[in-house]
Amino acid sequence: MNPERAAPPPRPRVLLIEDDDAFAGIVRWWLAGGDDGVELERRATLAEGLRRLAEGGVDLLLLDLVLPDGGGWDTFAAVSERFPRLPVVVLTGLAGEGLGIRAIQRGAQDYLVKGRADGETLRRAVRYAIERRGLLRREEDFFHDVNHELRAPLSVLRGALAALSAGGEPLDDERGELLRIADASARQLTALLDDLVEFARADMDKLAVELRPERLDELLRETIRAFSAAAAEKRIVLATELPSRLPLALADPVRTRQILHNLTANAIKFTPSGGRVVLSAGRWDEDPRFLRVSVCDTGPGVDARQAEKFFERGFQGGSERDRRPGLGIGLYVCRRLAALQGGRIWAETRGAGGAFCFTVPAAEKGSRTVVRPSCRPRGAPTQ
Repeated sequence: MNPERAAPPPRPRVLLIEDDDAFAGIVRWWLAGGDDGVELERRATLAEGLRRLAEGGVDLLLLDLVLPDGGGWDTFAAVSERFPRLPVVVLTGLAGEGLGIRAIQRGAQDYLVKGRADGETLRRAVRYAIERRGLLRREEDFFHDVNHELRAPLSVLRGALAALSAGGEPLDDERGELLRIADASARQLTALLDDLVEFARADMDKLAVELRPERLDELLRETIRAFSAAAAEKRIVLATELPSRLPLALADPVRTRQILHNLTANAIKFTPSGGRVVLSAGRWDEDPRFLRVSVCDTGPGVDARQAEKFFERGFQGGSERDRRPGLGIGLYVCRRLAALQGGRIWAETRGAGGAFCFTVPAAEKGSRTVVRPSCRPRGAPTQ
């Protein structure tokens, strides 16, 4: 008796949103002519397509940018904002190639110009987009497993070290020092794991923000309290400079706090003993619709030639002696978080030291909570 054959995997389901019957027929004919084995569905309007996407089960979207109820960039934006994880291949006319390039920059997998595309080009774009989607899912599973497998033993290790430190018997100087070294190493490993997880979320477009009216002054004061011990250890003055009346920000408090903590930790690290770190906030002179937050220090300053590199993956400024152990991805994640909130982040030299600044929108009267889904933020580099 022959063993049962395994059932073939389900064919990828492709949705085509296209109002031109003739071109839709061509697409169906092109995809049927290959060996990729996809199932094609078609909707003629953006509204019908969005309703079908909401039902789920679509692996790839072929999207015409000019539809009866949507035109140009707004068509892609309507899809990407509601379904940011869905792979999209944009279809444009001969005059719309610029829109296709813009869609790529904002997260589309590919674009095809109708007057130049052929069956092989379309099949290749569909195949690559689906393969990239599968690779992304495998990466997500990998990082989830790494996070789980490493964090559990680290928690046990830190708990054991805490129990030893709190033991009743006094430790001699040598054993006490070894225990402190072990505890510091465990904390460093935990921090590296946190950085790795945040990097994975940022690189896979899984960061999300919930924007709501928020008091920046409270977030700055909270950051001061959190880093007061670290600053005191280096005899660094940690202070705030705030106007008497600071407008509310439309920001995610968790993500804004994450940016503040990263910038403050870096400032304390690179500021010499006896220096000063100041956190400030106020209206942004260049655009009053935004608030600017600055973390200024009396450290070595910022080399203008490296200002943009600070926010690249893996880059670490400063001399080899001054660099702290780490992955060099904290500022990269900060840039993504700032962009997700509608702002930007940059580094500059200020006086005798340096400053890292970022912006968040100011809350207007009647502002409500806005949930921005996990997607590549508008304008964020795709490096």
